Amino acid sequence: MIECPVCGNISERFLPVGKIIVRPNAKCPSCGAYERHRLIGWYLIGQSMIAPNLRVLEIGPTPCLQSIIAKAGGEVLSIDLAERSGSIRMDVENMSFPDDSFDAVLCIHVLEHVTHDDLALKEIFRVLKPGGWAVLMVPISENRPATDEDPSVTDPAERERRFGQSDHVRLYGSDYADRCIAAGFRMEIVNVMDPKVIARHGFLPGEKLYIGWKD
Repeated sequence: MIECPVCGNISERFLPVGKIIVRPNAKCPSCGAYERHRLIGWYLIGQSMIAPNLRVLEIGPTPCLQSIIAKAGGEVLSIDLAERSGSIRMDVENMSFPDDSFDAVLCIHVLEHVTHDDLALKEIFRVLKPGGWAVLMVPISENRPATDEDPSVTDPAERERRFGQSDHVRLYGSDYADRCIAAGFRMEIVNVMDPKVIARHGFLPGEKLYIGWKD
């Protein structure tokens, strides 16, 4: 049985995702949470990081995580460069919010799409209140010592071959945490090792949770 820590759904199996490489039990059939969302929800709830009156900036709408924040009495404001339902159109590289506006930020699989991720990280740090935290998740190839990026690569097929997806502009390597630190964050890297926890919640083995703190 697999239990979704986001919505509490328990099922014998979850939905598979993927065409060429299929990930079994990837998507919760109840709330739509993927493995990374379940990992984030499990950790934030377990560490009591979601509390009443928590003001959260979400970069790219993620309804399943919005729900656990709302249940705890928090408030979520979503932004997106595209015009998607439930969000304000805004560029993460140049946000219009004042300094120290939010208690927390969710930025999940966004930075690999952003032209200038250094500017985006600095903006996230700027709008975060002192003592606040940001979930900063990206696809990472940890066997690479350095992030692979090349602005001259614009062909979708070449981007998919080199960066893993046609709309990605880079493939992060093991230097990802250093890039976050350069923006001002103190990084916490959570690596779930217990195979029973991984199996229970359908996490991706080896997937790490990157949390940046503004001290």
